[in-house]
Amino acid sequence: MPSSSEQSQKPSPQVQVWKPFDFQSGNSESSSPPLRCNAQASEGFSEFVGLVEIVKEKIFAVANAPAQMPDAATKEVKLWQPQALVAIENVEGNTHDHLRSRELVQQAEATLRQAKIEAEQILANAQAEADRMLREAQEQANFIQRQAYADGQAAANAEAQGMLKVARAIVDEVQKWKEDLFEQGEMMMLRLVIEIAQTIFGDGLPLDPDTLGQAFTRALSQAKSLGDLRVYLHPEDAAIISAHWDKLQGVAAGQKVELIPSDLIKRGGCYIEGQYGTVDARVETQFQLATDALLAGLERNQAG
Repeated sequence: MPSSSEQSQKPSPQVQVWKPFDFQSGNSESSSPPLRCNAQASEGFSEFVGLVEIVKEKIFAVANAPAQMPDAATKEVKLWQPQALVAIENVEGNTHDHLRSRELVQQAEATLRQAKIEAEQILANAQAEADRMLREAQEQANFIQRQAYADGQAAANAEAQGMLKVARAIVDEVQKWKEDLFEQGEMMMLRLVIEIAQTIFGDGLPLDPDTLGQAFTRALSQAKSLGDLRVYLHPEDAAIISAHWDKLQGVAAGQKVELIPSDLIKRGGCYIEGQYGTVDARVETQFQLATDALLAGLERNQAG
């Protein structure tokens, strides 16, 4: 720690009272010379003074320009508020670039908005066109379907009309034939029917199992008093009766029945040979009996 004598020998610092500096004349109110600064500080100060002059010129130009009052309904007035000071370099250039940048940004935003509107319009038009094409395709398909149905209906009607014409022609021909037959007499017509029946049933009358069983049962009932029986049938009818014999043998209770296949018997009929007689149930025999009965009845009618 220094001694009291050393403290008393230390020189006192010189204190100067600060007074404002005149930037125009470069002189202060006192006669004291201005403070010196290094070359870099002096150069920065000169640039600052130049910028102040430029700002003053722009303010003056704006103040002397013709007033253009903005529309209060469309312009939003903002109060000026101080902002933090930042380093200023080339105020005129920066201000111009800033305004130009804002203008470009606004133009870009407007372009984007317009492009979005146009894109939405294009999409809407495309959707409308697609819907229109779909409606037209559906209408065309419906038209084709209706046309095809109409064409098919017309073809079916034409075919039906043709068939009706043929049917009417057949009916007319049969009617004419019948009238001719009646003119020739009932006897000739009956004989013609008999000939037709003989042609149709000349090879017998194939019957379904139930009908054949009923015919066979009636024949056996007529042969109950003939003792043991031998039944001659067409081979195909014999196979059917044998398959259903369990249901049919009750008719011949107490009788011995033998089924004998024979090609001499036509289908639908049978010939029963018993110990005490026979039953002729062949188709041709039954047909002849029916024919004889018809002819006899017709002869009686003509005689009466």
